[in-house]
Amino acid sequence: MSTRPERYSDIFRLRGAAYDAAMTDWPQALEEEMDYLVDLLDLVASERVLDLGAAGGYLAPAVSARNAAYTCVDSSEVLNGFAQQRGLDAHLSPLQALPFKAQHFDALVAQAALHHETEWNTIFCEARRVAKPGARLVVGEVAEGSPVAGFLDVFVDRHNPLGHSGRFANDAFVDAIREAGWTIRSDFRREYCWRCPSRSALLAFLSRLFYMPALDEATLIDGIHEHLGGLRESPDGVCMPWGMRVIVAHNPA
Repeated sequence: MSTRPERYSDIFRLRGAAYDAAMTDWPQALEEEMDYLVDLLDLVASERVLDLGAAGGYLAPAVSARNAAYTCVDSSEVLNGFAQQRGLDAHLSPLQALPFKAQHFDALVAQAALHHETEWNTIFCEARRVAKPGARLVVGEVAEGSPVAGFLDVFVDRHNPLGHSGRFANDAFVDAIREAGWTIRSDFRREYCWRCPSRSALLAFLSRLFYMPALDEATLIDGIHEHLGGLRESPDGVCMPWGMRVIVAHNPA
């Protein structure tokens, strides 16, 4: 009988500290991804932004740099605790029942936050309930059947003692956004890199982020080659190919 946890809150109760350490010690690793998603929000100063499934609130610097007000929510007590320690407006709550009043936020974002969730329809309905008329929604999620999905559900699953099984973005995922009443403006694939200064830094980052404590550098490089097409190296550091399906929508109400 498998003892691997399935619920998001249980998974990150066990590995949330390692995940937060990775994001804290190597903040530049996902900088390209985070800046891109926040740019798509098209923020105006003083607007209110809700980060859905925010983990430790890592999008806060990018949102604050655009002079917007950042609020985050996550169902992991461990990860939400780190966000609170950072002094963020952080809320512990399931995404299916958000603790905010109706029509409160100007923009909402979810960065690779929903592939451990099962109730997409309810989540996107709740997101729309708390969104102002005309609010923007930007969702970046691993695409079903993509090389990244294979890396996570094959390579990470093999080396993480807790396993990894994602419910990644597919047409049903996009349908759930539309059926919640959002108007979809664009739906596309975006390819980019996760960056670290060296192979050893990338190993340290990924072994914490994905909780692979026994992983060695040679095995990691082989896995990147097999699933992602290989590591790109330059005098500035290393680039691991990554990508996501990006959906941009707005609330027409």
